Amino acid sequence: MVEAHPRTPEEQSLVGNPNEAIIIIEGYEANALLDTGSSVSTVSSLVFLSHLGHLNLEPVTSILSLECANGDALPFSGYIKAMLRIPELGDKAREKQLAKNGNRVAVIRSASREPVIVHSNQQTTIRGFLENTQPYQTTSALLQTHAYNSPDIDLTPQLISYDHSQSKFRQVDVTISNTSTHTVAINLRAILCEVQPVTITQLEDITETEQRGILDLLDIEYDRLNQERRTEVTQLIKEYDNIFSNSKHEKYIGLSSRVRHRIELHDE
Repeated sequence: MVEAHPRTPEEQSLVGNPNEAIIIIEGYEANALLDTGSSVSTVSSLVFLSHLGHLNLEPVTSILSLECANGDALPFSGYIKAMLRIPELGDKAREKQLAKNGNRVAVIRSASREPVIVHSNQQTTIRGFLENTQPYQTTSALLQTHAYNSPDIDLTPQLISYDHSQSKFRQVDVTISNTSTHTVAINLRAILCEVQPVTITQLEDITETEQRGILDLLDIEYDRLNQERRTEVTQLIKEYDNIFSNSKHEKYIGLSSRVRHRIELHDE
């Protein structure tokens, strides 16, 4: 019989903790062992049946054989394709891959079965499909001009929702305009635009008590004006009050020493 004895702090420091991390696979959070020397990632049958059963289990013929660290064969049922994310590492890795891919998560190619002719100063909408999709988180995305697009074509910006898991057969209508003086042809499967992720920021709400009239913020020397001129100035400012910022955060509205204007006045 071998008796176990408590490890000293020095002995404990010789063996580190397992290289484990929380991962999210198809929305299921699990504790996983990270092995940088492994060529494949495996999940148990129990995890597959309990949480990943909605994925197709594809058969593997003779193209792959798995072995344990001791050389014993590791039996397996097949392989699945799944979205996997490591929250601690995934965000940085995802943004790095996005930057490497030109900040785009997909391109949209023309799905038309024949070339599309766009005459001068004409606007048209073309049905397109997503291609070269990247495994990015579900996000809002903006249709942007691609480097391959003709300079004669102007793209109408459009906001869409990008979901990588649903992007394989996703089709999107793209609106373009021919701004040139000649006819432009959009060839079969031509790249119409690219898809770039964006972040929608909620603007700060301004309550009625914070929202003040522009007349309360302006310091107008009414004493130099007669009643008729005062009325005219007041009506003019009220008519165009939408172009002035009247939030409480704009404390220095209308005050600037950088530019001086001189207005020459004379009696008519």
